[in-house]
Amino acid sequence: MRLVVYSHDAFGLGNIRRMLAICQHLLATIPNVSILVLSGSPAI
Repeated sequence: MRLVVYSHDAFGLGNIRRMLAICQHLLATIPNVSILVLSGSPAI
């Protein structure tokens, strides 16, 4: 399974941290999953 996750918020790291925590959970619980993270934030 392939997933794309997008975060439009480019200010602060709170939304990005939550999004990455969700991605880590998905990677740990779904076999054969790959996740592409897209963001408007320069922090990633």
